Amino acid sequence: MKYTGPLVACALACLFSASTLAQNGEDTVVLLPEGAELPGVVTAAIDLPKDADGEYRPSVQAVESSAKGFAKANSAREDGRAFGAQMAANAADNRETKSRGARRDLRNLLPDQVPDHVPSPSLPELPVAPPETPVGPPETPATPPISPPGRP
Repeated sequence: MKYTGPLVACALACLFSASTLAQNGEDTVVLLPEGAELPGVVTAAIDLPKDADGEYRPSVQAVESSAKGFAKANSAREDGRAFGAQMAANAADNRETKSRGARRDLRNLLPDQVPDHVPSPSLPELPVAPPETPVGPPETPATPPISPPGRP
């Protein structure tokens, strides 16, 4: 509220100066002098090709460019899917290696070809369960508490 007056004065000053500059012809940009004839390129209408029925038909170059664009987009999409699948496989392999440790791939070996020092796979250790908490109200003593002497 304290700055309302100066703010309004500043806004009016800016508005007045902008309108003054716009009315002065020397400060505006002139692209073509007055009375100049416009070139045909600027004013010409572009006619799209039509077939015998009067329907617009695309040019051969436009169809080829569109096909190239679709092929590039589809290729990028497939490459992205392949990249995502590879990253997921790497992440799964990293999780397995971290949880079980690095092991050699022995799947293609026959049982008599497996070295003796290779340990068999084992499950990870389970965490220790917390102690069970009792359910329900706490147990009450069978005999009432003894009150101190001199008190009822």
